[in-house]
Amino acid sequence: MKSYPFSYSWRIHSAGTPRQLWPYVSDTNRFFKDVGQLPVQEAMISHSLPRHFAQLEYDHLRRADIWQEEPYRWEAPHYLKVYRNYQRGPYEELLIKIELIPDRNKKEPGTDISIQFEGISRGFMGSLRTKTHFSKAFKQRLKHVIRRYDESIASHQFPQKKTSSLLLSLKNPGKWRELQKKLTAESNEPELSRRIIDLLHYSDEQDLKSIEPLVLSKLWSFPLHRVLETAYHAVILNILNMEWRQVCPRCRRTLKVSRRLFEISTSHYCNHCGDTMDLDLNNTTQIIFKSHPLVRKLSDDMYCVSGPQHRPHVVMQQYIKPGAKHFVNLMLPDGKYRVRTDTLDRDIHVRPDVEGLDNVTMTLEQGEKDNGETLLSPQSDMIVKNKADHPLLISIEDRRWQDYGVSAAEVTSQQFFRECFPKEYLRESQKMKCDELTVLFTDLIDSSSIYSDSGDEEAIKKVMDHFEVLRKIIREERGAIVKTIGDAIMAVFRQPASAVRAYQRAQKLFFDSDKSDAPIRLKGGLHHGSCYAVTLNNRIDYFGNTVNLAARLVEKANRDELVLSSKVLENPHLQTLLDQDDMFCKIDSFSSKLKGFGDQNHAIKRLSLHKPALKLVI
Repeated sequence: MKSYPFSYSWRIHSAGTPRQLWPYVSDTNRFFKDVGQLPVQEAMISHSLPRHFAQLEYDHLRRADIWQEEPYRWEAPHYLKVYRNYQRGPYEELLIKIELIPDRNKKEPGTDISIQFEGISRGFMGSLRTKTHFSKAFKQRLKHVIRRYDESIASHQFPQKKTSSLLLSLKNPGKWRELQKKLTAESNEPELSRRIIDLLHYSDEQDLKSIEPLVLSKLWSFPLHRVLETAYHAVILNILNMEWRQVCPRCRRTLKVSRRLFEISTSHYCNHCGDTMDLDLNNTTQIIFKSHPLVRKLSDDMYCVSGPQHRPHVVMQQYIKPGAKHFVNLMLPDGKYRVRTDTLDRDIHVRPDVEGLDNVTMTLEQGEKDNGETLLSPQSDMIVKNKADHPLLISIEDRRWQDYGVSAAEVTSQQFFRECFPKEYLRESQKMKCDELTVLFTDLIDSSSIYSDSGDEEAIKKVMDHFEVLRKIIREERGAIVKTIGDAIMAVFRQPASAVRAYQRAQKLFFDSDKSDAPIRLKGGLHHGSCYAVTLNNRIDYFGNTVNLAARLVEKANRDELVLSSKVLENPHLQTLLDQDDMFCKIDSFSSKLKGFGDQNHAIKRLSLHKPALKLVI
């Protein structure tokens, strides 16, 4: 059968910058659907498939194409490409390449998007189908897609559905008005409620299968906590569904999606990495949302199974054969990155810096781990050489987690989440590691005097009112009360600054409002670090040295003092808070042994956050 080479390319202008356009064109699941491709599914063609390759096919009822797909290659925000080798269908092979080229024209700045399809058609009929597919109508479709992306960028919204789908959705406008009205009444967030309902109403279904609250917060320029709280209300109203996504700590591909928190796993096998991975609450378990089926039913259609949209933290991925080298033009935003491969246990840490290297050569081969950090210019040229005896999938990855999802540790440490979903907790006997947690203990000063001076009934009321004040303030500072212990409370936060601010606000409120003979006065202990989350008494609780140390620190506090470790005081966010002009803070240093921690002396800081009253001296 004769083969027919072909090559089609188009250059389309966009008003957006390459960085603005990259999330759209690199989301090949969205892009392939928008340009009219059919849904795909994984196929079983051969058991000898090379590592990281995919075997795919279209729906058998639509087309019988079957192909083998190499790993995607991309450099954000410059280009992406993928090569397909077909076993059946109109093509023998196909290369798809999309390139974003900044337009320096001052009159009409933006980006030229180069879209290229080249390959080999199988026989005369395959050539005919190729010519029919890549017609003038296909170019017009591409222009329309890019125009939709431009409108989405300008309006800070996801691209809307195609016109035909949009007309169908307009048949029942009253339904959407009623949903918006209910969500607004429940959340008291009219603008966010409107945006969420419009998202469900007008957006393509691919954007509703995994709704990222962090993405909505950035896209709409709303604080993350307000987006989350409005989404919680939408879940309660059966407008959204809440799910827990668990990702591999090494490659960050999705391993499992669970409807309830007690369904999550402490470990899971990653097919890509070929190993069982330990999972935690901090980074590898994240909260996501999707459209509730009663509001909008979603199909299971996929248009891509392994594109850049599955790994947004990866700024570059290349598949390099043994002995080959690859030239990379890096544009690294501020952050911390690592160069890693799929098989060599040897990550290289890099960081952009204006004093960094402009040109660098990296040789990939088996060797000892490098614990250092290489400084690179934010715009640098890199040559990557594969000295191994097998192909390598190399990537440059952002090492930060907080920019790519909202962790379970963050939401479960929020009072509002616990109040909305009291049955969201771990399985009995299950424990999950939770890093970077701030634990605050507060206790009443001389509570026995409150009871003796006020009587039991009045004293109990004052103590319970004090719990309610703390609960309200801790909730506003996006922490959570884990439990009460007598007159004391244990609370958790994500950042030490939030805990200190909550303690200072509560202390000030009690000073200003309680002028009785037996006033409410606090002392506190605070520590930050790792611990384990468990379920105890049908709620999430925490155990470990971080909790124990915070409990011992409160014992060292005097009246109106907050005691914390010297290490916690070095936290940059806490330092910023304490340096504010309206923040009074007197710090005393001392060292002390702590019960349960042996003979070790701990460096401790006493914080007095209430400004003493002025005294008139005559």
